[in-house]
Amino acid sequence: MLEELHIRDFAIIDELTVRFGPGLNVLTGETGAGKSILIGAIQWLMGARARTDQVREGAQEALVEGLILLAPEEEVALHNVLRLQGISPSDALLLRRIVSRAGRSRVYVNGQLCTLQTLSEVARRCMNIYGQHEHQSLLAPDRHLDLLDEFGGFAPLRKRWEDLWSSWRSLRQQIEEARRRREEAERDRDLWEFQQKEIEGADLKPGEEEELELERQRLIHGQRIQEGLALAEQVLYTDKGSALERLQETIRQMQTLARYDQELGSLLEILEGVAVDLEEAVHRIRALQGRTELDPDRLWAVEERLAEIRRLRRKYGGSVEEIRALAAELRGRLAALERHEEDLEAMQEREQRIVREMLKAGEELTQARREAGLTLSREVERELRDLGIERPVFKVEIGALDEGESLDGEGGRPAGPRGMDRVRFLLSTNVGESPRPLARIASGGELSRIMLALKKVLAEAERVPTLIFDEIDAGIGGAVAQAVGEKLAHIARSHQVLCITHLPQIAGCASYHYRVAKVVTQGRTVTRVEPLEEEQRVEEISRMLGGRRITDKTRAHARELLMRRMGQ
Repeated sequence: MLEELHIRDFAIIDELTVRFGPGLNVLTGETGAGKSILIGAIQWLMGARARTDQVREGAQEALVEGLILLAPEEEVALHNVLRLQGISPSDALLLRRIVSRAGRSRVYVNGQLCTLQTLSEVARRCMNIYGQHEHQSLLAPDRHLDLLDEFGGFAPLRKRWEDLWSSWRSLRQQIEEARRRREEAERDRDLWEFQQKEIEGADLKPGEEEELELERQRLIHGQRIQEGLALAEQVLYTDKGSALERLQETIRQMQTLARYDQELGSLLEILEGVAVDLEEAVHRIRALQGRTELDPDRLWAVEERLAEIRRLRRKYGGSVEEIRALAAELRGRLAALERHEEDLEAMQEREQRIVREMLKAGEELTQARREAGLTLSREVERELRDLGIERPVFKVEIGALDEGESLDGEGGRPAGPRGMDRVRFLLSTNVGESPRPLARIASGGELSRIMLALKKVLAEAERVPTLIFDEIDAGIGGAVAQAVGEKLAHIARSHQVLCITHLPQIAGCASYHYRVAKVVTQGRTVTRVEPLEEEQRVEEISRMLGGRRITDKTRAHARELLMRRMGQ
């Protein structure tokens, strides 16, 4: 609840602190005393647009602070909002907004600098203002469905639907993504199959290109190789006086000389080794002569093969090994494409199962809403009759959504995150007139009573703990005014209610009464708010009853109104 409101340099308020209590709090005072200024200050805390002319004349900035005490369930509800802003949840919230004359605004929640959006989100979970001519949440058609569900206690049904909706939406995204990937892959399938066939048809071997290049060089220069090998054989072996012949003659001489000088033995070993190597070289020369051939057909085949390999390398890039790896990757893509089909079919079957569950859950929710709508209609009509509308017709209209996503194919019933229903509250206050949407009801008095009737019926469903009514009693009086006061008192059993009123019947129903007045201090007009004790309440209610002329009779009437509160 809003425990304390502190205002400084706001409009004609210089410095003001008001402590509110639980239950019904009323603020009364002469017209122009500044009651609506208090509402304007609270609206600042709720994120309303601040005007620089609201800063008190002569001041550089205006400040509004609100201390809100939270029940445990309210603290839990605000937990995520606060955590996202780095604010530690606690059992109290201190909301502060400072606006300079230059138009700059600073916003704090529990001392943490925040955005105006954060302040608004936090405050609107704690307070709601209902003005005479404002279309607040009760009048917004989009809110009616939630109010009906809260009234009916359909949280489990809603949770089931929301879980199914979330699963279905997630699965739909997966299916769309799978279809997109499949379509992309289908466009590339022919290319992948052609590339795989081309690469695998080439039957590339690791190291093949290098080997073919060496063979090509031998084939191109075969004639020169043969001539060189033949010359080498002649020089080394076949010609008279060849290197091998002369080396062997030298070895024989060294063998003779080694008899006379033992040190020549090591030289003889070297020469004998050279002779062996030379004979081996001659054998290799002869072998190479037999391998080297002049084969134009083979040369053509080698060059064709090399051209094919190089073409594939230019086309696919990289080495032969990388091209072979690409072929393996293409095989994997084509295999995955087949699996995509299987996965997509499995997801579509799962989607059909979820849709069947959703249709069943949606129908259950629709039926429950219809039954709750009938009960809500009867209860609101009864409350409206108590508030002086003799023959009201309140209707909870439940129909199909105007737009949404079809669960059962094109042309099927639209669905949304909250179900398959559109809910509107309709009302007729005059016999013979068809019920119309609440937002189209023009009478301020009727609007006030409609809101009160709905608030009383929906009091337990409404989760906002503090409700603020700004002069919603316009256009009513007498017995209806007394009924309005009793309705507000009933709402105050489960909520903190702040009400600005001109009606003594409503003031008499309050648990806490504050008088708002203008006084002149040091030559300037300022607004003051004074909490009233019992006798002060009698005087204030007497003023509301009799105006300036207060008599013992009006005081007796005021005490009677207060006594009725004690008997409620």
